[in-house]
Amino acid sequence: MALIIGAPGLGKSRLLAELLDARRKADTVRVLNVRCRPAGEEGSNTPLRQLIEADVPEAAPYAVRSRLIELLGSAQGANAAAAILHSTGLEPSPELLAINRYEQRSTIAEAWRRYLAVVLDGLRPPAA
Repeated sequence: MALIIGAPGLGKSRLLAELLDARRKADTVRVLNVRCRPAGEEGSNTPLRQLIEADVPEAAPYAVRSRLIELLGSAQGANAAAAILHSTGLEPSPELLAINRYEQRSTIAEAWRRYLAVVLDGLRPPAA
């Protein structure tokens, strides 16, 4: 995973374009490209939502849930889907809303970790 940050005009977009061009030539790495909005720019397409949409183009709750169950198995996939859908704003989770903020963040981070480990690395789901 890479995060490219810097002041305007430093060449972040060019660096990314070069990386993606090299990736296309090698065809060995999967790239999911998302961007953070500049200050003041608004909208619902957050980087987390962009990330899920890069893997599930029609990111409706049922499609995301199906994809996570396919990748992680029934129980883990359903739990991860609830956290990921909640964090992307696609579907609120009553279970997450009922726990404290620290537990919410921990649950969401773990769901994203499991999902990205499988999607980006092609690994089997991490052990519980």
